[in-house]
Amino acid sequence: MKTTIAIPCVVEHLDNIDILLHHVVGGTVLPDEVVIAVFPVTKKEQHEKIVNIQNKYQNYFQLNILESTDQKPREYARNFLIPFLSGDLILWHDADDTQHPQRVEIVTRFFENYDIVHLCHSYRFGKEKAIGNINFDDIEVILPEQILQCYNEKLLSYNKIIWETFAFGGGFNIPIHAGACCVKKEILEKIKFTRNYPGEDSKFCFDILMQHKKTILIDAKIYNYNIVE
Repeated sequence: MKTTIAIPCVVEHLDNIDILLHHVVGGTVLPDEVVIAVFPVTKKEQHEKIVNIQNKYQNYFQLNILESTDQKPREYARNFLIPFLSGDLILWHDADDTQHPQRVEIVTRFFENYDIVHLCHSYRFGKEKAIGNINFDDIEVILPEQILQCYNEKLLSYNKIIWETFAFGGGFNIPIHAGACCVKKEILEKIKFTRNYPGEDSKFCFDILMQHKKTILIDAKIYNYNIVE
């Protein structure tokens, strides 16, 4: 299964890309491909930074850094990336975050062992203590039927937009980073990111859940949210 990390990046976060890729290179399993879209690139020094990053990391995996001079909203940047992703398994990643060394390894293993098209995982936040080695067999898994039952019994009665709750673990007390979801490439042919409150990523995850019913949540902090150390 070919893996791709997809990274939409506003130019203000360009300096973080080197740190992010340093974490990726230090992983227990490397992705086959990393594709980054940077918006908007309007200065020579910004382009030069991109070239330096390309040269530094291109020998570790297939690296494709796309540039645009246009200022676009987040959902456009994510959709812009899709035609350039060649992996079977896509791991979305925000440019101002980093990942746990086992992220690619653990996500790939779940897709190989479960009949799923979509996975969301928990994350480490802020000054929270760094996470050491994670035992795959110790990870709590919320199965598709459990998620759907939760929505049917509890969340549909809430007076709020339903997909908002998905970003917080769908009622299972597992904080989920919807923007760092992992999906099979095939579903991106029909489901795209759209502008919706509270976020295009939460709505995207909800659409996949309801259309395919093959989503799992895992309580594994394999992503560092707003941490670029």
